[in-house]
This record gives sequence, C-alpha cells and structure tokens, in this order.
Amino acid sequence: MYGNVIVGVDGQQGGRDAAALAAAIANDGALVTLVYVGVTAPMPNHASNLDIELADDESARALLEQELHLCSADARLSRVVATSIGAGLEQAAEHCGADLIVVGSSRRRGIARVVSGDDVRSVMHQTPCAVAVAPASYARQPRPVTRVGVAFDGSPESEVALAHAGLLAGELHAELDLRHVVEPHYYTSGFGAMAVPVEDPETALVAARQRVGKADGLEVEQVYGLVHEELVSFGDHLDLLVCGSRRNGPVKRLALGSTSDYLARHLSIPLLVAPTSDSPRVRRWRDQRRGAVA
Repeated sequence: MYGNVIVGVDGQQGGRDAAALAAAIANDGALVTLVYVGVTAPMPNHASNLDIELADDESARALLEQELHLCSADARLSRVVATSIGAGLEQAAEHCGADLIVVGSSRRRGIARVVSGDDVRSVMHQTPCAVAVAPASYARQPRPVTRVGVAFDGSPESEVALAHAGLLAGELHAELDLRHVVEPHYYTSGFGAMAVPVEDPETALVAARQRVGKADGLEVEQVYGLVHEELVSFGDHLDLLVCGSRRNGPVKRLALGSTSDYLARHLSIPLLVAPTSDSPRVRRWRDQRRGAVA
C-alpha cells in the first residue's frame, strides 16, 4: 500500500514514535527516508536539534540510531531546510515521490500552539500525500494494526479515506469498520439562550442510513452526536483511524475548526489522514470490492 515513506524525525520521542508507526503500516521492503527539517528562524520552543543539524552524515545516522532500529536499518537519511516542518516534509516528499509521511504528535497545547505553531497541523494541511500521526509515546508500546476504522460520510474525501483504509486493512489482514457521525442541527430561541437540537435523533439516523447505509458493499455504522467526540470514542476500539481531508485554508480552519486537527491531538491511537483525491487507489479499491462481492 505505502511503498515510499517519509518519516519526520527530530532526535526526540516524537521522531521515534513516527518511526515505530512507519514500521507498522509501510510495505515490506518499502523505501523509507528519515527526514530532519531545519527551520529557518525557528520560533521559541520549536522542535529542533542542533547536534543533528551540525553533524556529518555518519554522525547524524548515529544520533538517529533508535529511529533507524525501529523502522529500517536500510532507511535513507535526509536533512532539509525550510520555513516550517510541513514545508520541509512536503519538499522532501515531492523530491522522492513519497506516498506517505509519518510524524509524531505535537507536544504543544493551548496558547503555545498559536504562539509557536504546530508542526503536525502544518504537515497535515500542506502535504498532498497521506499523512499518519503517531500518538505520544507510541514507540514505547507499539501494537499491530488488527482493526482499522474509517470516518465515512459519503463525501468524495471520505471515499478516498475508505480506499486507503480498505487497501491497507487488506494488506495488514485487519478488520475494517466504518462509522458515520450524524451531527445535531441546532437553533437558539433568543440572545443568550441554550442551543437546542432541531430534529429527533432517531429520525436523523434513519435518514442517514438511507443516504449512506452502505459503502462499496460494506455496512456503515450510524451514530448521532458531535463528530470530534464520537470519532475519538470510535478510536477506543481501533488500532488505526483513517479520515479524509478537505485541506481547508487557514482562515476557514480557524472559523470552523478541523476534525483532523482535533483527532491528532486527542486520539490515543494512530491517525491516518488520506489525501484530498487519489483516483488510482479509489479505482483499485473498487475493483477489489467488485471482485469480493462477485
């Protein structure tokens, strides 16, 4: 499924978590490249490692020995300079034609994410290929991927997510679960009044089942609630959650929030964000499904 993988490393725990996740989901024999991004004029608290930046190639590999051991002793090492982690990994992925970038979760929270930036969010919203995010300390207790979940709502982006999840689950011999979260529609009766759902939950679920009850012959579980919360709850029963990305611009993400941003910060399992479009994999998945139901 993923044969050309970029692993974002920093000589710290986040890079080791990314390396362990890459080992869990990349093809056997995949081309793996460890990429360290040196950021021009980094902000305070930005993840950087001066030892890696100043070392020669042999010394840099020694500094990243744990990451190499976790993912592949044959992995290549690349160091690039860019204006952000996301821009640097995108540059590296474009240069080598990578189909997956793997990173560790951000350690920054709250106002620190606004002041110093968020490397994970930068990667997810700048790179055109799939992005996988390892939860904090994943390398300390990695586990095989035996159950893959998909956030599915019938949109084109979720169709791409399903294709990535389905093909990966088949390769890993994992179970595949699909969940559609039906969000309440609210109204307020006056200034300062509490918002109240417009529709009856069961009625909304019945309508959702009629619209997206199945996807490529697979049953879609319907739940009623807030998308962020329901998908985090879904993750409690999975080893990997896959969602789509609309690649909204920064202003729209600020106004509406981003499901993938929230999941990357709150899931206790790895998250894989599929690219916005991927016609070859969607066709491959649908051909596979047609053969399975024939």
